[in-house]
Amino acid sequence: MLELRDQLYYIDLPEEILFRGIMVGLAMSLIRVHGAILLSSTLFGLGHLIHQRRIAKERRYCCID
Repeated sequence: MLELRDQLYYIDLPEEILFRGIMVGLAMSLIRVHGAILLSSTLFGLGHLIHQRRIAKERRYCCID
């Protein structure tokens, strides 16, 4: 399991830079601020939803005898 510091540097910080920095910045050059934030938030949420479903599926398979 990752330590808190490792999670911060290798997962949380790059994720924030990607979604809050790069994606919102690019989207704002094409659409209004509110639309850019909505788009980034939606993609962020979908990414986590897909990841959670994959983890749940893996847990189901590992628990079957």
